[in-house]
Amino acid sequence: MVGPATDPRTTRSVLSSVNGGPNSGDQAAAGSDGGSASGIEFSSREDVERLLAEKMKVKTKNDFKGKSEQMIEYIKKFRICIRWYMELEDGYLAEQGKLRNMLESEEKRHREIESRMRAEIDELDATIRELQDQNSSLQENLVNEETEKLVAIKSYENERQTRVAVENSQDALSLDLQRVNQENKRLSDQLKLLQETNRRLQEYNTSLQQYNSNL
Repeated sequence: MVGPATDPRTTRSVLSSVNGGPNSGDQAAAGSDGGSASGIEFSSREDVERLLAEKMKVKTKNDFKGKSEQMIEYIKKFRICIRWYMELEDGYLAEQGKLRNMLESEEKRHREIESRMRAEIDELDATIRELQDQNSSLQENLVNEETEKLVAIKSYENERQTRVAVENSQDALSLDLQRVNQENKRLSDQLKLLQETNRRLQEYNTSLQQYNSNL
C-alpha cells in the first residue's frame, strides 16, 4: 500500500469503508469543504474500480448544489487516486532502479568471476601444455633408456657368451697344454733313455777298441 498523498499525520480511511457506509452520500457532501476526501486512502485496484463506478446521488435532478458538491468530492477523490497511482509508480520505478542496480552489480560480479575463471583456465591450459611437454620429454627419455638398456643387455649377453667361449677355450688350451707337457715329459724321458743308450754304446765301442788293440 502506497503512503498517504497529503499530510501523513492525518488519519486516512480506505475508500471501500467510505463508500460502503450507510451515509456515504452525506460524507461525500461534507467533503465539499475538504473534510472527508482528505481522509481517503487507496489501497488496491478494487478501490480505484469502486471510485470509477461511483454515481452521483442527488434527491432531485435540479439539485445543482448537491451535484456540485459531489463533483468536487469526486474530483478530490480522483486527485487522491492519481496521487496514489503516481506514488505507486514512483515506488515501482524505485524498485525497478534498485533491481536494475542489483542486476548491474550482479552482471559486474559475474563478469569478474568469468574473467577470473578465464584467467584460471588459461593458466590451467598453460600448465597442461607444460605437463604434456614434460610427459613427451619423459616418454622420449624412457624410450632412449629402454633402447640403451636393450643395447646394454645385448652387449652383456655377447660379453657373457664371449667370456664363456674364452673360458671354454682356456679349458681346451689347458687340456692341450697338459697333453703337450705330458708328451714333452715322455719325449724327455725317451731322450734321456737314448742318451743313456748312446753313452753305453760309446763305452762299448771304447772297450771294443781297447780289446782289438790288445789283440
